[in-house]
Order: sequence, then C-alpha cells, then structure tokens
Amino acid sequence: MKKAFIEVDFPIREVSEESAREKNIRHGHISTLHIWWARRPLASSRASIYASLTPEPKDEEERIKKSRFIYELSKWENSLNKDLIERARKEILEANGGVPPKVLDPFAGGGAIPLEALRLGCETYASDLNPVAVLIEKCTLEYPQKYGKPKKIKTKELLGEKEINPLLEDVKKWGNWVLEEAKKEIGRFYPYDPDLPAPRPNVFWVYVLKCKDDSFYIGQTDNIPRRLEEHWNRQVEWTKTRLPIELIHYESFPNREEAVKREQELKTGFGRKWLKREYKAGKLAARQAGGSIPVGYIWARTVKCQNPSCGTEIPLIRQTWLAKKENKKVAYKIISKGKKVEFEIREGKEIDFDPETGTISRAKVICPCCGSGLSDKEVRKQFQEGKAGQRMIAVVLHHPKTQGKTYRLATERDQEIYLEVEKYLEKKRQELYEKWGFDPVPDEPMPPRETLGFRVQRYGMWKWGDLFNSRQKLALITFVEKAREIANSQWAIANKEYAKAVVSYLGFVISRISDFESVLGAWHPQWEFSTHAFARQALQMTWDYSELNLFSPILTGTWNSMHGQILRVIEETSKINFNSAIINQISATSLSYPDNYFDAIITDPPYYDNVPYSYLSDFFYVWLKRTIGDLYPDLFATPLTPKSEEIVAY
Repeated sequence: MKKAFIEVDFPIREVSEESAREKNIRHGHISTLHIWWARRPLASSRASIYASLTPEPKDEEERIKKSRFIYELSKWENSLNKDLIERARKEILEANGGVPPKVLDPFAGGGAIPLEALRLGCETYASDLNPVAVLIEKCTLEYPQKYGKPKKIKTKELLGEKEINPLLEDVKKWGNWVLEEAKKEIGRFYPYDPDLPAPRPNVFWVYVLKCKDDSFYIGQTDNIPRRLEEHWNRQVEWTKTRLPIELIHYESFPNREEAVKREQELKTGFGRKWLKREYKAGKLAARQAGGSIPVGYIWARTVKCQNPSCGTEIPLIRQTWLAKKENKKVAYKIISKGKKVEFEIREGKEIDFDPETGTISRAKVICPCCGSGLSDKEVRKQFQEGKAGQRMIAVVLHHPKTQGKTYRLATERDQEIYLEVEKYLEKKRQELYEKWGFDPVPDEPMPPRETLGFRVQRYGMWKWGDLFNSRQKLALITFVEKAREIANSQWAIANKEYAKAVVSYLGFVISRISDFESVLGAWHPQWEFSTHAFARQALQMTWDYSELNLFSPILTGTWNSMHGQILRVIEETSKINFNSAIINQISATSLSYPDNYFDAIITDPPYYDNVPYSYLSDFFYVWLKRTIGDLYPDLFATPLTPKSEEIVAY
C-alpha cells in the first residue's frame, strides 16, 4: 500500500509558525463565530489533510517542492487563493481515483478540521456529542455554503443590479432590527450624560425633565447643572418620587422675566402637546446637543467588616486602575470616612497612592476603615449566606465627538436607574415566564462544587443566572425575546429552513455577548476594555467586575461588535465551497455508518481532563436553548448538555 506524504515528510516548523501567527488573525476567522475551547488552527488542519490525502513523493526533488507547497498552502492569506486551492483539490482527487474522498471528524468541536476538508474538495462529515459544537458546525460548514451563494438583485443604481450574499444581508438586516427594537424598550436604562450648558452671567434657562411616570417637569433656573443635582438629591418635591429623570429640553433667555413667561407657556395644554410631539420626533434641544455615552460600569462586590465596632461595607477591590497607559493614567482612590468607604477619581500627577493596592487578595480582605481582616473562609461564608452585596463605583464614558474614554464616579442618578432596572426585570421576567412557560433567566443548576475549572460555587452561585446582574439579565432576555419574535414571524414561517439559519446566527450574537456581559468580566486598564468570562478555560470569581452597555458604539462584547464579527465569518465561509458538510449530533462510539465507508478519519480527540467541555459549554447552552431551542428540539432536548457519554475524565 502506497504511503501518504505525511508518513514520510511534513514541514512541521513552517506550518507551526503559520499556526501560531493565525492566533492573531480575527477578521473573518471562524474562531470569532463563537467560543470553542482548544480549537485547532486552520493552517495545520489544512496542511495535515492535504498531506494525509496525497501520496508520498517519487524523489527528493518532488519532496522539497511538495513541502514548500504545503507551507504556502497553510498560510492564512492563501486560504482563498484559487490557484493553490484548486491545485490541492486536483491532487487529492487524483490520489483518490477521481472521486472526492469521504472524510470524517467525529470530534469536530469548533469545525476547523472539517472546514479545511470541505475547502479541499472532500465529501465532509462532522459530528460531535455536544449540541453547542454541533450548532457551531452548522453555522460554519452547512449554512454559509447552502445559503451564502452570490445572488444578483435589481437596484436603482446605474447598472440596474448588484451581487449580494443573501444570508449575509439577512443576518445583517435582522440583527440590526433586534438591536433597534431592544434599544427602544430598554435603552433608557443606559442614559447618556447630556452636554449641559455652563452657567453664564445674566443668562436664565427654562428646562424640561421627563420623569419615570412619563410626566414632564417644567422649570426655570440660572444654573442647570446645579438644579439637576437638586432634583437627583430629592430636594424638589415634584420629582423626588418620580426618579429617574431625563433632561430633554432647555432654552436660554436674557432675564428671568422672559424665562418665567416661557415656562408658563410650556405648562399650558398647547405647550405640553408641543413638547410631546417634539420629544417623539427627537427634536428637543437636550437631545440635539448630545452628550457622553456610558459604555461601561465598574462594580465591586461587598462584604461586611466583622469588627463589632466597625461594620463597614467593604468593597472588594483588586486594584484601582481605570486607565494605565504611557500617556494616560486614571485611577480611583479608596477613602475611608468614619465607617463609610468613598472614592475619588484621580488622573496623572494627582495619583498620590498605589493603585495596585486594593482591599482583597486571594479572597483575604482588609477593611480600609479599621484595618481588621477577614479570612477567605469568612468571605466565602458571607457570600454563601447571601450577606454579600455589590456597589457601583464608576462609569466609563465615551463622547462621539472626541476620542478615548473618560471616567466619573457613580452617582445617585446611576443608583436610581439601576433600581428601576430591577423593578422592570421582575415585571418582564414574570410576563415572559407566563408567555414561554419557562424562566427567561437561566435557572438551571451549575456544575457540582469543585468541578474542574469552576470556582464560583464557593461564593453562592449555584444557578447559571447567578452569573449576571439585573441589568445584564434584562438586556440578555430582551435580546432573546426579539430574536424569538423573528423566529415566529410570518417571514420565518414562509422561509422555514432558511429563517432557521438566519436566527441561529442571531442566537450566536446573544450567546457571544453573554460571555462579555456577566459578573465575571473585569475592566482591563491597559487596554480600557472589558474582559470576557472565558479569558481562560474556566470560570473564576471576579471581585470587581465591569458591566457593558450592549448598545454602545464602541468596545468589544457589545451587540454591534459581536454582530459584526459573525457577519465577517459568514462572508468568509460562504466563499469556501458550495457543497455543505453533513453534520450530526452523535457520540463517536455510536456512528451509524457502515464499515469502510470513509476514506479517512481525521480528528483531534479530547485530552483526558484538559477541558471540561460539557460543563463549560452549559454557560452558552442555557442562552441558546432559550433563543433557538424551539428551532432545534433534538439538539436542545435536555436541560443541559449531555455528560454521561462524554469522553472527558473529571
């Protein structure tokens, strides 16, 4: 029997270098479709498949030429090189008697190996026991090839038509729809900081506030910033029970008399109708003026000092850097005032303390007010007994007209808005439970305590929903609701299988943002962004976490960023092969194919207990099940991913 090329030679060093380089490639790479652990590089997968399916060289000259070809073939920039790919396909076809070889990967995971088999013209089969992996494979190896074929449509442009990728366009269109519909409903819980007019001599202002109950408060002042503080501090009778409030309009006048006159005009029936009409149209002054967008919130968990004479609520803080760059240094200072902890934001030379020093290290806490300590066991006990809390410390802002980010301390206004979020979440959660028949917030149990890769159960987190704060839960279930509306729309009913594919990608957007929108992500001061829960192949406790505004136009982890990454993967994978792979959810021990059916089985099986795939993927499974579970009743038939047949030792 003739040997394959890989049995006699392989450019290991060169292909390894390309595989390592591939880790830094994001644009269109399948790793950005969805997290899967221990993914195989496309470079080594492509090179290995080719070398396994073509014969050994006839002589030394052919060996050298073929090794060089494999090296070129493995490069990311050559993954869509028609000449190289066609040559590789032709040689594989010739080696298999003119018939595309049948190739199986029974541990397909993130789909790297079967994708490259598909690229090289093989009749490709992929399977996995894990439902999340199977869905990744469908969105990588089946849907782009089946529905992403170029299509010409009529346009009003000069040539009268243009070529589009229908799958790409529909995922883009419906993804934007989900974002806008969710924003209409809950965008108010991420209010921007309006650009307020500075006080000026002999200038008076009429201002309008929209209150929690949708009523308008109309007043006049000579200092809008100061007056707003009075409202937020409950010093104004009308608004103190109607918080939160939003400044929606203001007008300036040269004297108080004219300001009072305009105030009275706006308070008339005609004036209030005008305000409602202009507010709905987005034409009022405060909205036109714009402001800074809150792109993130910095939180700290809290425990109570056990010193009987103290009892301070201690914020658990690892370090206090907000920005730590060569040309930008921002940190918050921990200040003890009696039995309270307060903060000040300092910049540059104002930082006269060590931001690397917080209040907690290795679960051991020092009280900043009295200096008493809490052991790791005492800290865990407070979490397990439900006595620990959390506190919003700072808000990360971005102004559309400037570069970079700014920071401010959390205010009474921020706290009031969060309280409103909690009330709205409770109401919406109950409504969706009655509508769907299950809790929209994941209530499935987390893995048993001390499961490999899991440490959060030590701190009283026993359900998957415990990994999200109230605003994160509200945002995620709202996105889920909107995606489900598409799945049940008349359009989806008329385009059943195609709509299933489109909504699957939207499910992945939600699944991906859940990774960034949990209480396990931390603020990264060197890069000024929020890390994600799966920075490692584990879920570990985070004391001070960052919460993203998922409607933000900047930062990784938002709807726009994750939606954009998935669109680029669709665009890339649609170009690979118009023959899709055959994908099944099945155990590798129960394959339903006859003997000698495949020409090659090329796979990379799990390694003993290196990655607890099923337990880790439950993080995503619980959200995917709520979003698209109805579209895949067989994939999402179980409460959590299958465990008993998994080939991983725990």
